[in-house]
Amino acid sequence: MNQLFTRLLYTLLPGRCLLCKAQSHRHIDLCTACELELPLIGNPCIRCGLPCPANIGHNPVCGPCISKPPVFDRTFCAFAYISPINLLVSDFKNGHNLVSGKVLSQVLARRYKQDLNYRKAPHLLLPVPLHKNKLKLRGFNQAAEIAQIIGDVCQIQTNTKICSRIHETRDQKSLTADERNKNVNHAFAINRKLDGYRIAIIDDVITTGATVSALAKLLIKKGAISVEVVALARTPRH
Repeated sequence: MNQLFTRLLYTLLPGRCLLCKAQSHRHIDLCTACELELPLIGNPCIRCGLPCPANIGHNPVCGPCISKPPVFDRTFCAFAYISPINLLVSDFKNGHNLVSGKVLSQVLARRYKQDLNYRKAPHLLLPVPLHKNKLKLRGFNQAAEIAQIIGDVCQIQTNTKICSRIHETRDQKSLTADERNKNVNHAFAINRKLDGYRIAIIDDVITTGATVSALAKLLIKKGAISVEVVALARTPRH
């Protein structure tokens, strides 16, 4: 079953909640009650997406980002990467469950659109690319799937052609923070100038930020005036 047919099939099926299996009564396979139970990041730092102390007000910036700002300007994540989000994301990426990915992406896109009511939208959505070997093995790029839904909801162009992963890097999951940085160093290539562009990097989960930092540095070298990161989930700080 190809991806286009799968997406069409899911739009025709009656809404049934991904978690409780009851009728969702919405144009999304997630009921209101279950959505309200999904884990959020409390008072997230606008730079890295990790939680700030509750007494820091609107658009907070955490201490680590003040002392050592990340290369990207903002981070916007819909969820904390804990149960059931981690299970749903894994099912999406590794179990090829496009329903899980679609539902989480729809929630992310709706919340991101609300956030853009208060600031300038990016000119371009750039999904983190997979190496051609991993893309062939998995059959789809989860970041591109997420970006497609965000682009449709927010009316922002998605481009999967200008950036490629030129080195087949190791799986980041088992690596330390330093190893992650080295692993993705020089992993990407961009084939055009981006002078004056505001870019949003799209990914599924942000952990240490090594991958999106490596890509953001390259985008800035190519002329991007701002780079933000948009993802389904952020791994909590331990």
